[in-house]
Amino acid sequence: MKSHTITGLDVGSHSIKMVVAQQKEDGGLEVLGFGEEPSSGIRKGAVVNPDEVAKRIALLKGRLENISKQKIQEVFVGVGGSHIFTVPSHGIVALSRADGHISQEDIERVLPAAQAFSLPSNKEILEVFPRQFVVDGEEQVKEVIGMKGVRLEADVLAVCAFSPYIKNLADAVLGADLEIVDMVACPLMSAATVLSPQQKELGAAVIDIGAGTTGLCVYEEG
Repeated sequence: MKSHTITGLDVGSHSIKMVVAQQKEDGGLEVLGFGEEPSSGIRKGAVVNPDEVAKRIALLKGRLENISKQKIQEVFVGVGGSHIFTVPSHGIVALSRADGHISQEDIERVLPAAQAFSLPSNKEILEVFPRQFVVDGEEQVKEVIGMKGVRLEADVLAVCAFSPYIKNLADAVLGADLEIVDMVACPLMSAATVLSPQQKELGAAVIDIGAGTTGLCVYEEG
C-alpha cells in the first residue's frame, strides 16, 4: 500500500482551517501541515458569498502546499451551520436469497428503501446512519449478515441540509480549484475525532462550540 495524502477543510464563521496529513503504510497518519485563514463571506456557519470564500480557501491551499511540499487537489469538507437537521425513517424489503440468509445485497437494498421519503423543497440528504435492523419483527439487531428470515427492515437517521448552502459551499471549494471527496456534517467530524468506539457504544455527547453556531452529536449503542 502506497502512502498518500488526505486533506480536510473546515469552513467556519470565524476562520477557515485546512489540514494535510499523510497516511502511512501501517495505517497511521502524519500531519504535514495546518493552516488557518480569517473567514469572509460566511454567516452562522453557512457560505453566503462563494466567490469571497473561494479566495480565502485558495490562499490557504497555496500556503499549505508550500508547508507540506504536497500538491493539494482534493479535500474532505466539513458542513456546518444551523441549517443541518436530522430525520428518522424506516425501510422494509423482502429477502432475496432462496435460502433466506441475509446478504450484503439485502442491506444495500433496505438502506435506500429507508431513504425513500419526501423532504421539503431545497433540502437534501448528506448521510444516512442505520440505527437498528429488524428481522421478521425482531428488533434491536445490529449485525444481520448471515441471519435467516423473510423480511428485513431498517430504522435510520438521515442527516440533511439546506441545498442552496450546500451548493454555495461546493462552489467555493471548486472555485479554489479543489475537488470534493466527501461532505460531512461538522458535529460528526468532531465526534469521529474525539470519541472511541467504546464511548460511542456506552453513550456520549460531543458539543462543538463555534463562533457562529454550536453543534451537538449524541451516540448510544454505537
